[in-house]
Amino acid sequence: MISKFNNLFQNYKYLFKTNFYIKKGQYLSLFFLSILSLIAAFSVIYTSIPFLDVLLEENSENFQEITKLLSLQFEKLNLNPSFGSFAILFLISILFKSITDVVYEYHCIKLQYIFMEEEGSNLNKKIFNMDQMFFLKFSSSKILNLFTRELERSANVFSSLLLSINAFLQLLIYLAIPLYLSTKLTLFFFLILIILLIPLIFINYFSIKLGFKATKIANNLFKSLGNNLSYSKFISIHGLFLKANNLFKQSFRPFALNKQQIRILSGITRSYLQPVGILSVIIPISFLFNKVESIPILGATIWSLTRTLGPITVLLGCLNKINSEISAFKNLYDSKYSFNEFQITSGKTIIDEIKEISLSKTYFSYEKKIIFNNLNFKIYKGEKIGIIGDTGAGKSTLLDIITNVIRVGSGSRLVNNIKYEDIDFYNLRKKISYVPQSLPVLDATIKEYFHFYNENIDDEKINYYLNLMNCNNFLGDKLEKINTYLGDKGMKISGGQKQKVILAAALSRNPEILILDESTNALDRVEEQNIIANLISTKDKTLIFISHKLSNTELFDKIYKVEKNNITLLSKK
Repeated sequence: MISKFNNLFQNYKYLFKTNFYIKKGQYLSLFFLSILSLIAAFSVIYTSIPFLDVLLEENSENFQEITKLLSLQFEKLNLNPSFGSFAILFLISILFKSITDVVYEYHCIKLQYIFMEEEGSNLNKKIFNMDQMFFLKFSSSKILNLFTRELERSANVFSSLLLSINAFLQLLIYLAIPLYLSTKLTLFFFLILIILLIPLIFINYFSIKLGFKATKIANNLFKSLGNNLSYSKFISIHGLFLKANNLFKQSFRPFALNKQQIRILSGITRSYLQPVGILSVIIPISFLFNKVESIPILGATIWSLTRTLGPITVLLGCLNKINSEISAFKNLYDSKYSFNEFQITSGKTIIDEIKEISLSKTYFSYEKKIIFNNLNFKIYKGEKIGIIGDTGAGKSTLLDIITNVIRVGSGSRLVNNIKYEDIDFYNLRKKISYVPQSLPVLDATIKEYFHFYNENIDDEKINYYLNLMNCNNFLGDKLEKINTYLGDKGMKISGGQKQKVILAAALSRNPEILILDESTNALDRVEEQNIIANLISTKDKTLIFISHKLSNTELFDKIYKVEKNNITLLSKK
């Protein structure tokens, strides 16, 4: 059992490995708010003693030193140190405490979402610079869970940690005065409290276990939801609704049960603390009642000790939250660490103009299957290259190698005789437009879609490129056609129409290299030939066109065929 506890609580080390993205100014704000909160906590206890003195003690000679000092301050201000004035001061201090607690908690929540934004942004940077093999190992449902639920759970741990630190400091303040007034009673109170709280250690143990289980369960739920949304048409056509719905239920029920168990444990912690807190006060009082010097001292001590129950409740609540969510920190850290394995190295050399791309003796394999062996291939600026090959021959993989979204086993890849590893590909890719087989249509209007490709493009230019790709026959000639909503994944337009819009958007980047991977196969033959002819007529652009079969082969400068783990030149102008 001890080893199990040790293994689970080892996960706290991930808290120290995480960047919380707190800037110096935010640290200062947090520190300032903490000080205000502690002053407010002290003022509540400090003003409660005079209030209780006047309420419970008739003889002013028996007042505590704090009451006497505060009375002198009132007299210096020409104010009457009466029950009413002490009561008002006490209420003001409670109000001040409430306000500082709310402001501190708001600041913690604000920092929580800063953490989520920064961590999410860093995950994005990693994923957008991944070898494409990464997506074969990590399912989209797992990544989506990481970006949403796991990231939020980690952020909850962060905010709970900040709140628990403040609660702990407040607890020390609340203890200072009762320790001064009645040390024995205060120590006895905490001894009883600690003994009664031992069962919560076991509750925290189960909270951590449920937290780790939550990660796996959520991954399964996201997988089910992702499949249902992505393949809704397929499911509908084949009458598989009941099967899909049952799979959803099978993944949702463990998710719901896990959530319920975590909530129940949290509720047990809160409910258990209430009687424990009362017992912790009653038991010491029953033993030491006759040993306290006066009723006001006893009242002030009891009041101070009951005030400690607030921060203790916050501490235990935060601890329960941290325990149930700490697995998210581990998952986030482990995922980022494993992502590093797939990072593609990028240099700092800026390429002003792509004059030549050269692949020499390039080798690439996947799961021991050789895709390319001793690949030699060159593209010069302005060339129009056609590439054909059977399904699975490696045509799309060749494009991945050229665009550096996949790492090769060996060989040399150069742009203008500069190694790929030395090039800043973030800037280089701004000179490339790529239209893949799976059409990347956003859930947006045509205008929003174009702005995703080129944020500086104006409406006139959007219409120009739409006209160039002959989109008028389904969008019309009106200028407001750019506000046409495409629908999720472009569902409001046909496959061929989608290809035209995407080609128009790709051209709007004014790329030096245009790469088309089976991206005109939904067009009729005449329209496809016309579009290819238009693209080939642009002399300043390099064109790489992939297809199973090429028509108008005479338009291309070179025709290559991908076969037998290599690429063969079939014809040349």
